[in-house]
Amino acid sequence: MQTKDVRHLFRFRPRNNMYIFLPGVLGLALAGLLLYWACLLNPRNFSFPLMFVIAFLLVLLPAYLLMAFRYAGGLRRSITESERTVRALAASDFDSMVSRPGQREEMNGLTQALDDLAQVLHKKFMHLSREKNRLQAAMEAMHDGVIISNGDGRITYINKAAVNFFGVGEQKVIGLTLQAALRNFLLNENLETVRRRGEPRAFELNLFYPENRVLQVNMIPLLQTEGDLLSGVLTVLHDITGFRSLERMRSEFVANVSHELRTP
Repeated sequence: MQTKDVRHLFRFRPRNNMYIFLPGVLGLALAGLLLYWACLLNPRNFSFPLMFVIAFLLVLLPAYLLMAFRYAGGLRRSITESERTVRALAASDFDSMVSRPGQREEMNGLTQALDDLAQVLHKKFMHLSREKNRLQAAMEAMHDGVIISNGDGRITYINKAAVNFFGVGEQKVIGLTLQAALRNFLLNENLETVRRRGEPRAFELNLFYPENRVLQVNMIPLLQTEGDLLSGVLTVLHDITGFRSLERMRSEFVANVSHELRTP
């Protein structure tokens, strides 16, 4: 071990050793009080050298109180700063760093851990945000309609295709129930069945406004990852109007051909 390392070990720095320094000062001050009390009980033990010792020790008491208040104030500020950062992290404000110049070194471990946590959460938040934007862009480009309802049956997302199918405004239906937003009894009835049973359903839906359409509807329950509790319902609407028109034309063609064959 080098000489400077030895000096570093035996160097006494009150700021970094307050847990040892402050109790020591308090002990000396209390010793002064005890000596003073002993002299009051037995004045024959009182002497001028002892008086100076008692005076010195008693002076340490207000010094201890001053240092303790200053230390507690600095520690309180560091804790307040850490609390502010935790609240900022809860509000997704990842730019708030805890480490500040001049703060108590006793809090360095906690503040550094909070700073590291803020950086990790920021990276994960940005990654999730990018994934969400990509997913939303994909759903907006779909020809199929997509409606997501929460556990209370209220719409939390609807894409452009679904908006066009029902002729509603996207911002006007967010937060409303399916029945209040789309005014379709069959759709709402099946949604309630999915919510009640927790099972997917598939059915056809005929629309007459704003256009005549036939939709193949698939409703899928969304379950929470920690259990079987329902967190929402995913509704996918596939336009099969053209397919049903072709089926009708084929049926009419077969019927006409059969009629012609039967008629001489």
